[in-house]
Amino acid sequence: MDKQNAEIHGDRLEMSRCSWCGVANPMLKVEHRLSTAIVHSFDYLDPEFDDSPDIERRYWGIFSCTACGGVILVEILHRDVDVYPKPRRVDRAVPERAAHYLREALDTTATPSACIMAAAAAVDQMLKERGYNDKKSSLNSRILAAVEDHVLTDDMGAWAHHVRLEANEERHADEEEPLPSIHDAQRCVDFAIGLAEYLFVLPARVTKGIESAGGEVTPAAGGQSAPRPLADDAM
Repeated sequence: MDKQNAEIHGDRLEMSRCSWCGVANPMLKVEHRLSTAIVHSFDYLDPEFDDSPDIERRYWGIFSCTACGGVILVEILHRDVDVYPKPRRVDRAVPERAAHYLREALDTTATPSACIMAAAAAVDQMLKERGYNDKKSSLNSRILAAVEDHVLTDDMGAWAHHVRLEANEERHADEEEPLPSIHDAQRCVDFAIGLAEYLFVLPARVTKGIESAGGEVTPAAGGQSAPRPLADDAM
């Protein structure tokens, strides 16, 4: 298999997980196939022959997941296989325990209840990594404290509370609430991944960029690194 872990066998696409719902070994069936051409030169182009040296063929396949109905586009060029959208990954900058819960959320999107609870656990763990780790505190109090300290914006705090409440409904099996859908789960995962980007991935990239440019990085509140301004002669 290629770097995307994808192979085409007849009318089936084989991937380790669906790019949309994360289900393992998904059933991905072909919906449509087509080919396009990259024309390098019109000087000696013979439209009657596809094997003209002036034509480079690109082959495409559209496959659907039977678990979630998501559509995956496959491109084959020079025998290399690429897929769109690409499977989502957890960045290495995310701390280990938070990354574990994020991967669980991504891998269980097709089972919304489990996914939502994993997403809430990821949010909780990420806030603990930022210093809100009092064992007597709840996720609710951690979110409120992070918003008060401006670690989270008001809107991010509202989203974090939404994920928390969604998980509470699953944890307590509230019979008055409708069962969650895959779309509900995906929204919770999207927020959890976005929060990881905001709290860990982007700061890590900024720090790396500052260090590459010759600047200094000093510890900031919550355990993250804050870059010092570059010297005047580095500007």
